[in-house]
Amino acid sequence: SKVINSLYGFVSLGWDNKLYLDLTGRNDWSSTLSPGNWSYFYPSVAASFLLDQLFDFKTLIPQISFAKIRLSWANVGNDTSPYSLDQYYSAAAISGGYTLPSTIPDPMIKPENVASWELGLDAKFFKNRLGFDLALYTSNTTNQIVSVDIDPIVGASSMKINAGEINNKGIELALYANPVDINGFKWDLNLNW
Repeated sequence: SKVINSLYGFVSLGWDNKLYLDLTGRNDWSSTLSPGNWSYFYPSVAASFLLDQLFDFKTLIPQISFAKIRLSWANVGNDTSPYSLDQYYSAAAISGGYTLPSTIPDPMIKPENVASWELGLDAKFFKNRLGFDLALYTSNTTNQIVSVDIDPIVGASSMKINAGEINNKGIELALYANPVDINGFKWDLNLNW
């Protein structure tokens, strides 16, 4: 079995309906990790700025109905599956006896960690009939918990370890259009890339 105890905090701040800041913090204590590594903290910060309100676009550029820029950073932890710290016997279906698992555990396994950034721009035009949402993101994963193949001469076929670093980067673009809105008939188009 697996037990996770958590403590979570959230603060949301706003100023003049123009600037917003969200802060979170969470700490988990997982029974699937060793006592020296069983506690892990992961925070996040997100800020958004309503550009159309800050710069009064309704007066300056009336075609812009809404414009928001956002920036966020998050750090997320992850534990492993139950019974990953020690070898244990399991019942063998054929012989009726007991066997050791084929994976050697690492009793000092650390939690996985993912740190990510996102920058986005959301804009709508012509009374919200046309718009887009553009996001640039990057995430970096470290201490991945993986099983790697080992020589079977040691009595197992794999070993569970922390390894690697993976970086993901990307661009996401969502387009929105409302080309027809006549006498109760409305047609919306949404495209994602």
